[in-house]
Amino acid sequence: MKEVILKLIEKELKGKLKKEEIEKLIEIPPSDKMGDYSFPCFSLAKIEKKSPLLIAEELKEKIQLPIEISNTDAKAGYLNFFVNKKMLAKKILEKIIKENKNFGKTNIGKNKTIVIDMSSPNIAKPFGIGHLRSTIIGNSIANICMYNGFKVIKINYLGDWGTQFGKLIVGYKKFGNASQLKKDPIKHLYEVYVKANKESQSQQAERDSLSLQMGTNKNNHNKLQSIKPICSNKEDYEQEARDWFKKLENGDKEALKFWKTFKELSLKEFEKIYKLLNIQFNVISGESFYNTKMENTIQELKKKNLLIESQGAFVVDLEKYNLGYCLIQKTDGATLYATRDITAAIDRHNKFKFEKMIYEVGSEQKLHFNQVFKVLELMGYKWAENLIHVEHGLYLGEDNKKLATRKGKTIFMQDILDETIQLAKKELESRYKLSKKELESRSLSIARAAIFYGDLKNYRANDMVFDIENFISFNGNTGPYLQYSYARANSILKKVKKSTAKYELFDLKEQEIKLIKKLNDFPETIFKAYEKLSPSEISNYSYELSQIFNEFYQECPVIGSIEQNFRLKLVEAFRDVMKNSLNLLGIDAIEEM
Repeated sequence: MKEVILKLIEKELKGKLKKEEIEKLIEIPPSDKMGDYSFPCFSLAKIEKKSPLLIAEELKEKIQLPIEISNTDAKAGYLNFFVNKKMLAKKILEKIIKENKNFGKTNIGKNKTIVIDMSSPNIAKPFGIGHLRSTIIGNSIANICMYNGFKVIKINYLGDWGTQFGKLIVGYKKFGNASQLKKDPIKHLYEVYVKANKESQSQQAERDSLSLQMGTNKNNHNKLQSIKPICSNKEDYEQEARDWFKKLENGDKEALKFWKTFKELSLKEFEKIYKLLNIQFNVISGESFYNTKMENTIQELKKKNLLIESQGAFVVDLEKYNLGYCLIQKTDGATLYATRDITAAIDRHNKFKFEKMIYEVGSEQKLHFNQVFKVLELMGYKWAENLIHVEHGLYLGEDNKKLATRKGKTIFMQDILDETIQLAKKELESRYKLSKKELESRSLSIARAAIFYGDLKNYRANDMVFDIENFISFNGNTGPYLQYSYARANSILKKVKKSTAKYELFDLKEQEIKLIKKLNDFPETIFKAYEKLSPSEISNYSYELSQIFNEFYQECPVIGSIEQNFRLKLVEAFRDVMKNSLNLLGIDAIEEM
């Protein structure tokens, strides 16, 4: 309809405004009574040397209305257009039902690839709530990009390298237990990691305290000597960890054996989580993949005169860009996140020739990615301008404080899923009689919807309160409410064995017009979500669409009414659009609740 109106105005203005300028000016009035679309004439006042009121009146007289427009109205300098509602309704419904799962798709990404770096949990640590946002948001952005015609490569870039593995090896050699590792690998490794860090800190604190008292109490000398550090060679714990990581980088057999065991066990545990979340990846790799490739990056940086020595380490000076120093290689020769990310970006572009590469990572990594992107740009890679950090905010508790790992306590993703599934079961059992198999299946789908939508309805860069009991509600702005609305539409259609393709259009009710208009907004919503890389655009649209549909359902009887055939088509169109919306969010469309 906007295109129809654009052509009408463009024809009458005869080049006084460019097509793009006219398109930007066309707007939707705040009230339906003022029209469906409006064209403000104020920008023409200087050109025409006339008042906007007169220009609007003259345009009204000149424009010959096509069948799609019922009438126009000139008021207060605006030319208002009223759409032929019956014709609009017919066209929209036919288009939605015909295109079905393809409604709203574009081909702007044809023959183009987008790489998305997402999820990225750390090996040998629990899949905690901190990685959930990256997983959910990254998955939805991937769906949105594919809907716009792009080939999408989803990469799960695991944190499987770094000094923390040195710490873990030191801790496991002191506190590890093979049988416990086999029984519950992630929790045992996490306990070992926390215990090693805690003991190291407490020992250091006690040694510092006794050292201060040495001058006044010589007996403390013997106590000081009796405190055995967790490191077998009596070196500082942190140094011991760095030494073990350096061994890893150098291919030490014992270090590699520990590392491979920890990684394999972690991947098995992560796979269980991803299966429950129903999320797959095209590539699963880790920082370790680039261990042998980073020397090439370091040499390239040196060759291009970008690397300078600073206190024994090698850095790229980004001070004039207000980005500080990007540390590339430490004094002991070990590499860092930046080195690996720069190397990975070059490797991925060589492999995938991507149009864009998106990093869905928390906002706290903003400086890191700004440094990495700038270094790649300075290295002469033009595609660096197409690297995007899609940041997300924090999960907060009900007290609005950060949900995080503190003092050996963490929030396990498996525990969250189990709790949410149980809450969904409880809700279903209070409403329906289901077989055990069906109860399990629906509970999992509803739990996913609760968690996914609870996150995605918020703009990704904002912090959000993680309140699972509120997320699981079947009423209000929740994922289960969207699923319930879809199931309601499906139930109506199932009651009528065969819906005729022919229907008569009566005068449309307000709720019917409102629903048709909202359905028509779906393609534009998808495009906005892609432009902003923001699933919240689709989430908010889906909720508003569900509200409008349920208002329609309450006010406009479907089965048995004289408008039955038309309203069945309207329900069918809603069901199709709603299913597409849910799929884009990564949420199951449940046929029955």
